[in-house]
This record gives sequence, structure tokens and C-alpha cells, in this order.
Amino acid sequence: LLWKDPKSLLNRVCAGFLACLAIWSFAYIFIHNINILKDTAMLFDNISSIGWASFASFFLWFSFIFTEKKEILKTRIIYPLIFIPPLLFIYTQWAGFLTVDYIKKPWGWEIVWSESIWLYSYYLYYLLFMAIGLYLILNFGKKTKEPIKKKQARIIFIATLIPFILGTLTDMILPELLTYNMPLLGDVITLIWALGIVYVVAKYKLMVITPALAADNIISTMADSLILLDRQGTIASVNKAVLDLSGYGKDELKGKSIEIFFREKDFKSTLLDRAIKKEAVRNYELNFKTKTGDHIPVIFSSSTMMDEAGGMAGIVCIIKDITELKKAEEKLEKLARIDSLTGCYNRGYGLELLDRQIKLSHRSKSPLLLTFLDIDGFKAINDNFGHDEGDKVLKEVNGLFKSTLREIDIICRMGGDEFLLIFPDSSSKEASPIRNRLKKNLSQLNKRIKKDYQIKFSMGFSEYLPDKQKALDELINIADQKMYEEKKKKKE
Repeated sequence: LLWKDPKSLLNRVCAGFLACLAIWSFAYIFIHNINILKDTAMLFDNISSIGWASFASFFLWFSFIFTEKKEILKTRIIYPLIFIPPLLFIYTQWAGFLTVDYIKKPWGWEIVWSESIWLYSYYLYYLLFMAIGLYLILNFGKKTKEPIKKKQARIIFIATLIPFILGTLTDMILPELLTYNMPLLGDVITLIWALGIVYVVAKYKLMVITPALAADNIISTMADSLILLDRQGTIASVNKAVLDLSGYGKDELKGKSIEIFFREKDFKSTLLDRAIKKEAVRNYELNFKTKTGDHIPVIFSSSTMMDEAGGMAGIVCIIKDITELKKAEEKLEKLARIDSLTGCYNRGYGLELLDRQIKLSHRSKSPLLLTFLDIDGFKAINDNFGHDEGDKVLKEVNGLFKSTLREIDIICRMGGDEFLLIFPDSSSKEASPIRNRLKKNLSQLNKRIKKDYQIKFSMGFSEYLPDKQKALDELINIADQKMYEEKKKKKE
């Protein structure tokens, strides 16, 4: 019970009641042993009094909590009334006012009770407390509208009533009526009560899930990170997801500013200002800083916790790790920019990059060179050797560009067998060296692949000069026209 919910008062009191029964039963193991000395039997009988003198008080306390008698539990006098009697009877037992002698019997040591007022006072206390507890549970079971609580109350009532009657009969009534002696069986009979509690816990989840425990479990097992801040924006509590995401220990974070995770300018003051105004933050994209200094993309949301007077009690922050989402977005963005066959930029993104380079060239007053390139005889390769072979040619050509050109140069497949090459900070003077390098490396490529065909291409260059501006379409048309002129000369 304590492991399930150590914070629950009902669980703690029930555990205390069971502990009374355990102490009682444990001590009686020795009292029923004929091989121990009389003094030892007396010692364990005194120890057992902690259990048999207290369990009625714990049962009454349990009944008050189970039946939700909150007003009674709030009164100061109730706890002295519950706990002074068992303390008194434990003292009288140890002082020798309740038991006066121990006689060895075949089944162990027989306890000889005193005929003093203390014994009958104990009987009255035991009968009264148990009867009140039983009445509370019976009445609660009749009045409650919750079916599961009705079943819980019924089983607890029956499981308590049976050992109450049997224990009273075997340990109080029969010893007074019979002329022969028998061992006390109250500690054994109380097992019925314990079994009843076990059944209610297993069958109807009594004391297993409370609203507080459920909330704690939900928060602790949330996939998203949850941070509770006080009025000053200081961390009051975090769930396990925060610890896993940040790499910090719980003690390292308590009392620290929320800015330990977020370094955006004025983040804390802005958050507090919005919280005071009762304004929620929804799906704000931020970078979350870990203990190791790594930055994780997250979605941040927050809302204000209000106290009973309507003031700000704190702030609840929810943080969702969107690393995988960002990776997926980057992958989709890459797919939207990259030609799936060759791996170079596609037409749409290539034209976007060209437009950026033109603007950059204009601002920096630097020239820009581009070439339009077409593979010669590509249709014949597809027709004679198949489209798979044509795809291999496109890949080889793209590989040739990558190995020949600079890292800052841009390669785009415009469609089919046409490519656009962009050379930042380059003028028409570099056109001839670029052409020669490509032709030379192309010759080496043909020797390496040893195909029944030769890969060839035609090129046309155009130049953008900041003082002689040309539009994007005009630059491409010039390069395209020169490329076709070169192709025409080859045919002639």
C-alpha cells in the first residue's frame, strides 16, 4: 500500500493497522512456544500489546478517512480521543495491571488476566471503537452513490465484522464461560480482515489510485517535458522527461531560473509578464539548451496557475522535443530541392539560387558566370542501350561536375539531359579554363567507364555584370543560344 501511494493518508493508516496485527501475531508466536521461559513469554506479551491495544484505534481512524469524515478529522480533540486509550493500555500492560501471571500449557503459555477495572476498560474501548468504525462503514456503503465505493464498503464491513465477532467470542466471552482453558485466537482470526483488505485492493483498486497519485503518474510518464515555475519564474518541479531531455538531475534544477534552458533575450521577464496578464503561450518554437550545451529544437507552451484568490500561483510550462519533426522537415525540404536521380539541385531550386546569386552579385559589385549544358546524343544512348544506361550517364556527368568545379559553384539539372552551372565571383575570362577542365576530365571519364559510346556535351556561357544588368531569363537564354550554336557547329 505504501509503495503504491506513500502520500495517501488512507494508505498510511491502513498500513499502520496491518502493522498492529503483524506485531500482535509475531509476538504470539513466542507466547505459543512451550520451550521459552516465563520471563520471555511476559516480554513478548508486552510487545504484543503494541498491536492488540492499538489496532482498534487505527481501525477507527481508517474508518473516518474511508468514509470521508473530513470535518471530524479536522477537529483537534479527535486525535487525543483516538490515541490516548491505546497508549494508556500499553502502559498498563507493561506495568502489570492487565496481566498478572503466565501458566505453561500444552499449547504454550496461558495468559492470566487481572480482574481489575483496567481489563474491563480495555474491553469497553475495544468494543466501542470497533462498533463505531463498523457503523461508519455500513452507513457510508448505504449512502454513497458510487458503485465501486459501495462494493468496497460492503466487503470491508463483512471482513471486519466476522473477525470482530469471532475474536470477541474466543478471547473475551468463552474464557469467562468455559471451565477449561483454550489459547487466545484473536491474532489468527484477524487474518480474515487482512484478507478482506487484500481482496478489495486487488478487485476494486482500493488505495491503489488516488487523484493525486494519478496526476503524479500522468505527469511523471508524460512524453512531453513539464516544468512548474513559482511566481518568480524559478523552477519548483520538473518531470522525468525534463531530466532525460536536459541531462540535469532533479536537485540541480530546483530553485534555478527557467533561463537555464532558454537563452532568448528577456525570456523570463516576458514569460512572467504574460503570466501575470493570464496570457497563455501556445506553440512557440525555441531552442532548448541542455547541460552539455547542446541546443534542441522544441515547441514551448505555458499557462498560468491561479490561487484561490485569483492571483498567480505559478506557471505550467510544456516543452515538446521536435528534433525528429525538424529532421523530417529538412528531409522534405531537401527532396523539394534535390533532383532525385542525380543528387544535384533541381530546376525550381536552381532558378531560385540563380536569382539570389544575381542579387548578391549586384550588391557586391562582382561578376557572375553561368553555363547551360546539354549532353550530345543522349537520345541515341537511351534508344540503343536503354533508359537505365541513360540514367547512369546523367549520374556520371553530375559526378564529373562535382569533381571538377569548386565547392561554391552550383550544379542544377534543368530537366532531361540539360544542366545549369553557376559560377559566383567569376567572369567570362574564366569560361575557357572551365571549358578546358571539363573537357579534359570528360575524356578521362570515357576512358574509365569503357562504354560502347562516348559521353559528350555542348556548353554555352553568359555573364552577369553589375554595371550591365541582365534579367535571369535573359542570362539563361544567352547561354542556351550559345550552347545550341556549339552543338550546331559539331554537327556541321
